[in-house]
Amino acid sequence: MSMVKELLMIMLVYFSGEWISQVTGILLPGNVIGMILLLFLLMVNIIKLEQIAKISALFLNNLTLFFIPAGVGIMVHYHLLEGIVVPFMTIIVVSTFLVMIITGYAVEIMQRMVNNGSDHK
Repeated sequence: MSMVKELLMIMLVYFSGEWISQVTGILLPGNVIGMILLLFLLMVNIIKLEQIAKISALFLNNLTLFFIPAGVGIMVHYHLLEGIVVPFMTIIVVSTFLVMIITGYAVEIMQRMVNNGSDHK
C-alpha cells in the first residue's frame, strides 16, 4: 500500500477521534481517542499492521521532530514560567520517572502474559 494511502488511513482514524471528542463531549483529547480507536481497529483486524507499517515507521523514525514546536513554544513563552521554574522542572522530572517505571512494569506484565500464553500451546 502506498504511503499516501497509509497516511490517509491514519488521518481518518485521527479525525474520527477528534469528531468523537467534539460530538460526545468526552474529556479525552481527540488525538487520544483516535489512538485508542486505532488500537481497537488493529486488535480486531479491521486495520492490519501491514497496512500502516511504512508510515508508522516513518513517524517513529522522525519522532523527535514532533517535539520541536513544543520546545520553541516554551522558549517563546518562557516569561510565563518565571517564578515557577523549580516546581515545573520537579513535575517534569518526577512524571518522567513515573512514566518510565510504569512503562517498565507494563512491559514486564505483557511479557509474562505472552510467555504464559505460549506455554499452553
